[in-house]
Amino acid sequence: MLSKISTDPVKTNNFEVGFYSSLFDRIELNASYFHTYSKLGSDLKIENGFWVVNRTLQKVYGVEMSLDAKILDNLKAGGSFVWMEGKVKNNGSDWDGYMSNLSIPAPKTTFHVRYNPCACIATLPNKTNNVAKIIDL
Repeated sequence: MLSKISTDPVKTNNFEVGFYSSLFDRIELNASYFHTYSKLGSDLKIENGFWVVNRTLQKVYGVEMSLDAKILDNLKAGGSFVWMEGKVKNNGSDWDGYMSNLSIPAPKTTFHVRYNPCACIATLPNKTNNVAKIIDL
């Protein structure tokens, strides 16, 4: 039984390129693109009613972006967005299959706001007075 379990490691080639920009000392922008390729990937699929490991060629690619703005000296807001997609190559064909959502999460968007009631509080070492709200869409 154990001899049927594939224990070969997943080896990947990863590439990422991105940039960071600060505009007018009030806006910070980050963005990156990433691409991962594996000759022997690992994803789950259903076969005859059972979850089995799909060991095949796979590639994952996506983007990450974030924007933060200083609206007032004591008020900051921002957000981020992450999207990725994973494809598999079945039986030597084209990249026609998609990886499962167990390996590839749904797109994610977040927003946040940070408020300091007065500038003097921002200098304290423990800033527990900040109000932050994160919303996942």
